[in-house]
Amino acid sequence: MRPSAFILFWVGILCVFHAKAGVLTVEMDDPHGNFDWGGTVSLTEANFVVNLMEGLYHATTTGVEPAIAKRMTVSKDGKTLTFDLDPKRKWSDGKPIYAQDFVYGWLRLLSPNTTSVYFPYLFDVENAEEYHDGKKSASDVGLSAPSDFTLTVKLKKPVREWEKITSFWPLFPVRKDQIEKYGTKFTGAGTLVSDGPYVYDSVENKRLTFKRNPYYPNPSKRVKEIRFVLDVPEDDLCKQYQKGVFQIFYASGKCSEKPLRLKTHKLTMLIANVTRFPTNEPLFRKAVFAAIDMKKALKGVALAIPTDSLYPSELGSSKMKDSFDLKAAKKALADSGVIPAKTKITILTYQMEPFQTIGNRIKAQLEKNLGLNVEMMALANREHIFFSGLSDYHFMLYAWIAKVFNKRDYLMPFGNDGNNHLNYQDPIFDLEVQDQLYDKAETKLLQTDAVVKPVSFEYQNIVVNPSVKGLELDHMGLLYFKNVTVTK
Repeated sequence: MRPSAFILFWVGILCVFHAKAGVLTVEMDDPHGNFDWGGTVSLTEANFVVNLMEGLYHATTTGVEPAIAKRMTVSKDGKTLTFDLDPKRKWSDGKPIYAQDFVYGWLRLLSPNTTSVYFPYLFDVENAEEYHDGKKSASDVGLSAPSDFTLTVKLKKPVREWEKITSFWPLFPVRKDQIEKYGTKFTGAGTLVSDGPYVYDSVENKRLTFKRNPYYPNPSKRVKEIRFVLDVPEDDLCKQYQKGVFQIFYASGKCSEKPLRLKTHKLTMLIANVTRFPTNEPLFRKAVFAAIDMKKALKGVALAIPTDSLYPSELGSSKMKDSFDLKAAKKALADSGVIPAKTKITILTYQMEPFQTIGNRIKAQLEKNLGLNVEMMALANREHIFFSGLSDYHFMLYAWIAKVFNKRDYLMPFGNDGNNHLNYQDPIFDLEVQDQLYDKAETKLLQTDAVVKPVSFEYQNIVVNPSVKGLELDHMGLLYFKNVTVTK
């Protein structure tokens, strides 16, 4: 039997990589599109962007550390932040990284014409929201560069650890001259001027190459070149790794190679649709959540870390406890007036594991414990997004990755800040978040209003060849190669 054209294509690609053994080879999903960090949405694209670009601060697994900024000082009233930039930091073409590059990039993100969904991350800045809404001009926004290497940010009110936001990729600097010269193509291979550890050298078919940025600090401490092998079929990953085709890959399936098991802070939640009967009844929501033994639903799910809180433990201890209480569940159901035999509810979930397993176990518990008629609707990611937008469900298993490692970001799906597409609207909750009363806001979501039940955080399996040293991850599970070396 003749091999398919697809298989022949992949054999050709992999042989090329194997024959031209680069210093470091990594398997990744194809990012498609360009690397415009002001518009990049998916983590697939971000995995590349964070190795090309850097912001004032650099994200770690549990926080941030200084990057282009040497230090930040805060005014006595907590509303003015001054970032002193490292004057030795340069773009990949040798030009200095100026504070104005941040002002320009951030105003581009806030523009009323922005294509990004991340503009609300700058709404703490004075007049930023008004500028985005077309009510103020760019000159009114609380951003300025009083000197080449000084960036001043004026906030509407003090915000704890605001510098963490600057590690998020949409807030990386942007060169105005590059936008004016290349337009939307400024991020292309051989064109992109970067400020991170690597430059985007070339792309061909299923091959993408980064080369070391000679102007990034300590260039001799990282590999000279990274070659990305894109979209290797999942059932072929281990085989090609063992042949030496690549040295790093995300292991989503079974593999004889022992992976690194690293904790990420991706949160899975069970969310109620508060606009549709019977989940618009608070007592019914409380009954359902109290009838679910989430630890039982997660039993044997290899990469799941059960949680009773919306926040990772690294952000501090939580007073939240699992709401499983069958007696209380039956009482709340009776008090709600909802008749189980006449009630059919739909649970929307993803058409992938472990979501289907978790969803089916929740379904079985609700049918057994409350006598409800439960329908599962497992959809691919795009369809899941579409149906959630239509509110065509009662409960939804939903995965959220906080882009900034703070409590506020874990509450963002429920707030009235432009990112809420889960139908929950409450001005008291919004005020609690604005006043930075994050634990109180979590209590309102989980207990008072019972609109969400935490499910789990997760581990990420990554196979890394022993010859590779210095690999770093952040809280989202993104890979950083800035300190990677390869020993023989």
